[in-house]
Amino acid sequence: MKLYTKGKKHNASRGYCGYFTTSKNKTIYLRSSKEFITATWLSSLESESVTLHGESYCESYRPDFKIEINGKIRVVVEVKDNAADAERYLKTHSKYFSAQNIHYIVIFKAWHFSKLIKKFNIDLDSWKKNSIYDYSGENNPAYGRHHTTDQLKLIGEKTKERWENKEYREHLKENQLRSFTAEVRKKMSDSTILAAKKRRQVRDALDPLVTVNCVYCNREKILRKSKIKPVTFCDARCASPYYKLVGLSRKFSEEEKLSRMHQCLLKYSEKIVLSLKCNMSDSAIKLARSLKVIPNNCQLSEKTVIKYFGSFENLNKELKNGENGK
Repeated sequence: MKLYTKGKKHNASRGYCGYFTTSKNKTIYLRSSKEFITATWLSSLESESVTLHGESYCESYRPDFKIEINGKIRVVVEVKDNAADAERYLKTHSKYFSAQNIHYIVIFKAWHFSKLIKKFNIDLDSWKKNSIYDYSGENNPAYGRHHTTDQLKLIGEKTKERWENKEYREHLKENQLRSFTAEVRKKMSDSTILAAKKRRQVRDALDPLVTVNCVYCNREKILRKSKIKPVTFCDARCASPYYKLVGLSRKFSEEEKLSRMHQCLLKYSEKIVLSLKCNMSDSAIKLARSLKVIPNNCQLSEKTVIKYFGSFENLNKELKNGENGK
């Protein structure tokens, strides 16, 4: 276990991300210029028996670097920005790695990075210039991690506490206005327009636009292929005179209304029986509403069951017959 502590501050700051190729042609992802300096140093130590690995799990912890010697992890290196973080990591993880017979090193002081820059003639400017910002998948520092209920509660409490501070809100507002420059807004706008264009292209391929004629006035109308009906109208102003002309009613007959309502109630009843694993009853309907199994505006109730099925017994028989029929 080693903690580097002395030295002058160096300008190797965080905020630069990119890929690094080790001396064994292995690609690892780095999230700061300090990690780039450290990776250059550790890569120089590689040999036939020594291999450098990037960020990967040790139980639930993901250190920045792991060094494998003769097929076993022997050294773990963590890169931090300040002494407080370094001390905290040492206190949290050093006992675990000591028990595993693994050397745990936390480096953070600038003098060490300055020394490495001079020793290996590291070109930081080139790294920063060619850096990328790819935080997708395993490159994200929070990849595979999940907050506990207590952590989420603490985050919520801290957020509320900060938001009650007027100075904090003003500070946040200023930072947002400063970051949303004209160039950034244009980039976001172009990205949104491009995404919308791609969605339209996909939809046009799957569901193309088709020109159809109104059956009453013969006016052309452009519709999606999936929206075309056997009888197409411009709008209700053409539909009403058309049905009058052909002598048809646009309203459902009483038999059709009863049949549609019967099928609708039967469908919701099947959903309740499958979800709650019980027979239909008034208490089952109330429980299904409270659990959001069926919507609150659903007309399924004891009254409608008696009206359309006669009783819950008849409804349960019909549900059972439907299952046997399937």
